[in-house]
Amino acid sequence: MDHQAQIDYYEGLLVKHGDSPLALDWNSRESQRLRYDILKELFVYGKKGAGVSVLDVGCGFGDLYGYFRPKACSPGIKSAIQATIFRLKY
Repeated sequence: MDHQAQIDYYEGLLVKHGDSPLALDWNSRESQRLRYDILKELFVYGKKGAGVSVLDVGCGFGDLYGYFRPKACSPGIKSAIQATIFRLKY
């Protein structure tokens, strides 16, 4: 899928679903949470949390940052700007 097709696809999802994990092509909020829980375990049990920074490219609504922010194991999450101007308007 070329870059413009990706932009069109995600902009269509945003229009259809609004501010929801479905707009980012997640199956559900629970699916998104499960993936974040697994990532958190990599930092906690892998003892990789100290001194780690994550650049969340294509951060969508910044949900990964919101997930890790209150957690004690929080790596430094840097959210990036979403790929479309359309997204910045809403």
